[in-house]
Amino acid sequence: MTADDNSTSGATAQVTSIVFDDQIRKPDIDDRTYRLLNLSNGLRALIVRDPATDRASAAMDVRVGYLADPDDIPGLAHFLEHLLFLGTEKYPVENDYAQFISDVGGGHTNAYTAAENTSYFFEVSADGDNLEGALDRFAQFFIAPLFNESCTVRELKAVDSEHKKNLLDDYWRLQQLDQDLLSPSHPYSKFCTGSWETLQTIPTAKGINVRDALIKFYHQHYSAHRMNLVVLGKEGLDTLQEWVLTKFGPIKNNGNPLPTTSAHPLGANELKKIIYVRPIKEMESLSMTFPFPDTQRLYLKSPNEYITHLIGHESQGSILSLLKAKGFATELTCWHDEAGVNFSFFKIVVSLSEKGVANWEEVVSIVFQYIRLLQKTDVMEWVFDECKTMNSLSFRYREKVPAEDFTAEAAEGMHTYQPADVLSGPFLMEEFDADLIRNLISLLRPDNFRLMIASSTTKTSEDWQTAPHYGTEFCVKPISQELLNRWSSAPVSPELALPHRNPFIPTKFDFAPNDDSQLPSAVATPRIIRDSPTTRAWFLQDTVYKVPRTSMWLFVRSPDGYSSPRAGALTRLLFELAADALTEVTYYATMGDLHYGLDTSPEGFVLSFGGFTDKLPVLVANVVSMLTGMRPESTRFEVVKEALVREYKNFDNENPDHHASYYMTWMLQERLWTNADKLQELLCITVEDVLSHAKLLFNPVHIEALVHGPITSEEALLLVETVENGFAGVADRVATKNGTIPPTKPSLRALPPSLRSTLLRTFQVPTTQSLADRSAKPPAATTLPLARSSPDQTPTSPPPATRASTLPQGLSYSSPHPNPDNPNSAVELFLQTGDTLTSTPLRARTQLFAQLVGEPFFDVLRTKEQLGYTVWSALRSGVGSLGVRFLVQGEKDAAYVEERIERFLDEARSLIEEMAEDDFATQVSALQAKLLETDKSQSEATHRMWDAITQGHYCFDMSQQDAACVGTLSKGDMIDFYDAHVSRRSPERRRLAVLIWSQKKPPSLWSGSAGGVEVEGQEEEKEVVGSVRLESAEAAVEERSRWLLGPGSVGKM
Repeated sequence: MTADDNSTSGATAQVTSIVFDDQIRKPDIDDRTYRLLNLSNGLRALIVRDPATDRASAAMDVRVGYLADPDDIPGLAHFLEHLLFLGTEKYPVENDYAQFISDVGGGHTNAYTAAENTSYFFEVSADGDNLEGALDRFAQFFIAPLFNESCTVRELKAVDSEHKKNLLDDYWRLQQLDQDLLSPSHPYSKFCTGSWETLQTIPTAKGINVRDALIKFYHQHYSAHRMNLVVLGKEGLDTLQEWVLTKFGPIKNNGNPLPTTSAHPLGANELKKIIYVRPIKEMESLSMTFPFPDTQRLYLKSPNEYITHLIGHESQGSILSLLKAKGFATELTCWHDEAGVNFSFFKIVVSLSEKGVANWEEVVSIVFQYIRLLQKTDVMEWVFDECKTMNSLSFRYREKVPAEDFTAEAAEGMHTYQPADVLSGPFLMEEFDADLIRNLISLLRPDNFRLMIASSTTKTSEDWQTAPHYGTEFCVKPISQELLNRWSSAPVSPELALPHRNPFIPTKFDFAPNDDSQLPSAVATPRIIRDSPTTRAWFLQDTVYKVPRTSMWLFVRSPDGYSSPRAGALTRLLFELAADALTEVTYYATMGDLHYGLDTSPEGFVLSFGGFTDKLPVLVANVVSMLTGMRPESTRFEVVKEALVREYKNFDNENPDHHASYYMTWMLQERLWTNADKLQELLCITVEDVLSHAKLLFNPVHIEALVHGPITSEEALLLVETVENGFAGVADRVATKNGTIPPTKPSLRALPPSLRSTLLRTFQVPTTQSLADRSAKPPAATTLPLARSSPDQTPTSPPPATRASTLPQGLSYSSPHPNPDNPNSAVELFLQTGDTLTSTPLRARTQLFAQLVGEPFFDVLRTKEQLGYTVWSALRSGVGSLGVRFLVQGEKDAAYVEERIERFLDEARSLIEEMAEDDFATQVSALQAKLLETDKSQSEATHRMWDAITQGHYCFDMSQQDAACVGTLSKGDMIDFYDAHVSRRSPERRRLAVLIWSQKKPPSLWSGSAGGVEVEGQEEEKEVVGSVRLESAEAAVEERSRWLLGPGSVGKM
């Protein structure tokens, strides 16, 4: 049975009407043209022509989500989303769509299931017939999917694996618990993801055929009148329109109404309760949830923006300011959650300190005191106008986003906004309605909310319960009337006050005259405007993107910033303290669309600024002054330090794939102090230690800066000099009580020349030949294979003898995941092919190999072999290192997964060898299209230039060089590359794997064979080469001491 067996309409739809032809509100700098169509089958389509784009995209948003799941099959909508990708009547091969998108279009595809909508989208190269071919395959999802039985069980396992990936993730656990404890009669209380239990075990016990139910769900809800389509391409609107009509016209319209509910899920039975939760990570948070009406259609009035702006404000007099002064909190966020039709929530979340947890009643009281201040104060139109101004400016100068983000966002927005407002709807604030705002604020009352406290330290005498699906421990208690009365009547603290007018709202949007000294180039390329012993400043005047924004990035080399675990902890704590102290000033800047960043680096640190040019110098001056002259107050020091300690500890509870990637970097990078190393030092750090560290951190240094924006080189230098002068005075400033600069102007001291251009390097993984040469016999640490009948069976017999001539396949670092309850393991395998900088042909071959194997790797290990939900491969490049990485996370034995990755790589040679010449040429073209993508926005151009600077190669057109080289490659070149760098038989192979294994299922001692798993077209090998195992951090450090370092910066000193 196929999904269109009951279809009565196979004819191509016609356009009922063209709603508009470019009559749409769009940013001032938007050069695209738009047409909105209503098809006769009820589908609405927005087609967008961008003649300059090099990426095309489409998105379909279907107005049905997990709220429509049958009560006895939670997760069915999500399961359906998965299955739509696996074959249609017209394109029955289950990976045809994904393979076309990846291999032909050089793109990617994805989907997600939300409460009331399901979104599908893709992005491909805009060249040739890529978009039309992708659209033809995409449309068939909604016309005639196969839902093959052979795929059903496999993809159900993928859904279950996705769920298990999130089992110990506090975000998912708290979100689902929040929904579990809503009204059980409301669909919003459903389990959204689905699992093997809800999609197989329970339905089967009830006699339900899930595949039949899924097909029924599809026919009932996947109807053209519930679908919005957005297509973006470089073709003309008439061509795009014809494609939409012919390909999406046959989608059936069944006329079924949308499922809705009039009740609110947070009803009387759920209000005035406190929920205590035991999280997985060390965390202390307090969440207040209020039932709110559905205001989606009131977007022109945007009443919630006014309320969230004031409650979430962080300036002096705000809720957060007072909570921080008392040592109760580190962060406060609030938002309006448009959860579904006819209901929404208003949420306030406070990140607490341990002191805040102990005083949670006072924390809640302060929140309600501020709300009463709002209720007693007339609604202020100037606050609304400030929000309106910034929203307007953000939209007016909104740059292009990635194509798939644009289409997915617009397709979803078409359900809510009027046709002309599809793009502008999220930014509009046109009608000030004081009564509406006042009425919504009146809903924020102690008798109209629910409280959740997630705390690692909370103790309660109540019996704890275990939630279904995630196993979250919780208990629910009523909030006493006495406490509710206290919150209602507590006088407003005099330390609470409304914010003043924002001095960071820009008023000037000038563009500097063109810089005549700037040479034209095909690729945005900066020039050096200062090169001194202390500073090298790069500058590019932006004349392309027409936005009044400027960015400044500074890479500050400071030998004392990361010289030891203690130095690394001190630098990070200093930056956290600075950010904490800056909040009351920088929050105004954030509301003015300005931002800054502080990030530690093994070479020192990175400081960044960006936003509207007009007030950027003011932000730079404020940040640098606070950063270099701060004297932390003891209460804030302890709270900020406590939060950083918690962050370091919580790394242990990150998913195994995060650990695998982290320890891969730890193995390869010249210097990386572990979180455990830094935590040990952090525990004993004092305020005085931080102040002493600041004297060393900022002077002497070497600054490498990039300024990019519509300003002059003189203005750019003034920004850089603000930072230089601030750093120069730090030693004297931190020593003075009032934080002022002494009368005698200090100078910035230069680092020795040998330290000015030093970049962190990457180790060269030993070749298999060098590993074999260490000993004629394999060392004791070498692991050899054991055959197994299944990936879950522990081997019971010794490995077969291995010929002395056999090469080890590489190195493997193995470690247990710190959380004994995590059921997942992860493997990251890295094939190092050489050096990023020195060989364009090698870079080209490595990138093309990654392109050739990317989709097949996912198809084989994720779709067919079901080794886990998280399966991907990608290029990995850094200073002195280049290669391809392969990562899998799931419940399978880690050693087995490692071997399955190797077996895939064994078959990769045949994949290349047997590929038709036309298909190979298509892959080459797809990669070239990726490499030749133009910068879509000023920020993209900035980041590309910044990467070239921080990696030390200063080759701003590297992608163009690589694309030209890729075009010369043949299949023979790639087979030679495979034989040299990928094959297990190659003596020059450099291979490193990291295995993070679940303590619930320790890995087998030996890396096994295929374990009896049948893989189409693949025969079992009788002998499998083992790898040199490193079973401890000490063994890994000892092994790495033998490695050579790759080259560092090529420099321009």
